[in-house]
Amino acid sequence: MQSRHGHSSKRFPLVVRRSEANETVQIDPARFGAPLMFPRFEAPRYLSGRIDAGDLSVNGYVTHILPNPERFYAEIKKEYSPKQIDLTVRFRPVAFAQTLAKLAFGLVIARHGLGAIEQPYIIEALETGKQIGRWVGCDGDGIPLSKGSDDIEVRLSFINTPTRDIVAEIKLFGRLESPTYVVVVGKPKPEIVQGLDFPPTVQPGSVHPVQFLPSVQ
Repeated sequence: MQSRHGHSSKRFPLVVRRSEANETVQIDPARFGAPLMFPRFEAPRYLSGRIDAGDLSVNGYVTHILPNPERFYAEIKKEYSPKQIDLTVRFRPVAFAQTLAKLAFGLVIARHGLGAIEQPYIIEALETGKQIGRWVGCDGDGIPLSKGSDDIEVRLSFINTPTRDIVAEIKLFGRLESPTYVVVVGKPKPEIVQGLDFPPTVQPGSVHPVQFLPSVQ
């Protein structure tokens, strides 16, 4: 992927077993490829009613090897002839959740302006990472996986809470089977949600595809 600082000195650590002992080797992603990991989070605590708890809970990871898993394993086998391969990735879930929060908040502002938000919930968590799990999580605790049609897919909606909060549903690398992430952005201005109807069968707090009205600027 494009980087401001380049990739010439970056290597990916891989643990291989060629005899009885494990050995860590540094591989070049440009030659072998590299794993891409998606964490499975619980649903945002705000939607589950656990507003007193805001830490992230990771329920596992979904791993893809880019650009081609067959090529990856073939090159590793040719270079190292391993008996076993262990993929280990250092991952920072809070930083990843902050990135999702920034993407969601920035998109709301870009499309609809600050005037659409009466109370932005995620500002402190976005800046510090504290209580990030209250506002950021997965749709259905990260259990359902799906594919999309674009590399990045974002849907902005109102959800069925008493304050009709603004939510963003985000799918990164959407053409891969991956979780859908949910960010509760904030409380909208009252005039923004006038005329919106939620079916009575929808559970309070559930993500519901009631889109922004076209008149919102």
